[in-house]
Amino acid sequence: MSLVREIKLRHLKELLKPKPDYSILMIEVAGFKNTWLGRKRFVKKYKEVFEAGEELKQLLPQDMKVSEECPIKAPRNIDSITFRQMIELQQLMSKGADMEITELMSIMITTACLPVSNARPYDSESNAWKNYRRRVEECSAIDMLALFNIITQQLVESSKVWDERFQSVDVPDEDYVKAGGPDRMRQFNVTNTIRKLCQAYNCSRDEAWQVPYIYSQMLSYSDASAAYTQHQMSEYKRLQMLSERQRKRTH
Repeated sequence: MSLVREIKLRHLKELLKPKPDYSILMIEVAGFKNTWLGRKRFVKKYKEVFEAGEELKQLLPQDMKVSEECPIKAPRNIDSITFRQMIELQQLMSKGADMEITELMSIMITTACLPVSNARPYDSESNAWKNYRRRVEECSAIDMLALFNIITQQLVESSKVWDERFQSVDVPDEDYVKAGGPDRMRQFNVTNTIRKLCQAYNCSRDEAWQVPYIYSQMLSYSDASAAYTQHQMSEYKRLQMLSERQRKRTH
C-alpha cells in the first residue's frame, strides 16, 4: 500500500530538493526504527518512501482531491473572508514567485482557511494563526496541494469577476490616465477603502479590517456605479442640449 498520503506538507520541502534526504521520511512516514529488526527492513522501507515521494511528484494539481477527513476546510466563497485576509492573500499572490513554494502554501492556506469570529478576529500575528499554520503543515501534502489549488483558483476567479464588474461602470478619463492618475492613486486603495468602511459601518479601523471582503467590494462598486450613472446622465443632458441647439439653428 502506497505511503503517499502519509507524506505531510512539511515533508514536501525536503522532497522537492534535487537530492532529498529520505532519513526523516523513513522515520516519520515509513515508521523505520533503528533496531536489529528495523535494520533488516531498511531496504524495504527506503523503497516504500522513495516510491511514495516519486508518486507525489508525478501527481497533477487538478487530479488531487481534498479528503473528507482533512481538518482544514476551504472557504465556500473566497469573497466571504475578511478584508484583511484578502489583502494579505493578494500580496502573497503578487510576490509568491520569490518565496519557497511550501512556505507560500502553508501561509496562504492558513490565511484563507483560519476560522474567524467576533470573539476571535483575524490576526496573522496571533498565536491562533501560528498554531493553525502548524496544523496545516502536519496535514497530508496531497490534501494541502489540492487545497492550495482550490484557493488560488478562487482568487483568480474573484479578481476576474470584480475586474469585469468595475470595467462595466468605468468612466473614461483620458487626461487622468495620461497624467498617471491610476498608478499614483493605486497606493492609496487600501487606505481609502478602510476609510469608506469606517464611514459606511460606523466602525473603527481595526473593525473595518474584519469586514467581509465582499462588503468592501460592493461598497466600492456602488460608488463606481453611482459615478457612472452620473456621468451617463451628464452625457445625456449634453447631447440633448446639442440636439436642441442644432434644431434651433435649422429653424
